[in-house]
Amino acid sequence: MKRGKLVAGVGAAVLVAGAVTAYVVVGAGGNPVDNGTARLAVADVPDVGGVLVDQAGRVLYFFEKDEKDVVSCTGGCASKWPPLTLAEGQSKPELGTGSVAQLVGEAEGENGVRVVTYNGYPLYRYDSDTAGEATGQNKKQNGGRWFAVTAAGERVK
Repeated sequence: MKRGKLVAGVGAAVLVAGAVTAYVVVGAGGNPVDNGTARLAVADVPDVGGVLVDQAGRVLYFFEKDEKDVVSCTGGCASKWPPLTLAEGQSKPELGTGSVAQLVGEAEGENGVRVVTYNGYPLYRYDSDTAGEATGQNKKQNGGRWFAVTAAGERVK
């Protein structure tokens, strides 16, 4: 009987760990948010043109409430707008076509994570987007507006 309870307890722990992992990878909106090696590139996205995208082809955004090198979207905000973070052991993001190395930096985010910045401002993904779409463009949420980012480090207007 004790062995059965032990097996059941281990099984429950595995299920809980799997659920937590799925939340981190999937995000609040249900779309996958890749937390792998950070990469920046420029892609042509309908309705916004040539903008920065991450390693999964997801559009990257600036939050108008942020100041240079300050991550203000944390907690519940960050579950909907996950920041682009450097993977463990990664010193800087990989750079793809069109991104400008001199504009890339990092800022300390919630719980000490290293958030990638561009032109001094933190980069975020919108968890309702899938690769190649920019449904977060000019969206007013969390007390401010969100804008896709050009290769020059400017907001798409």
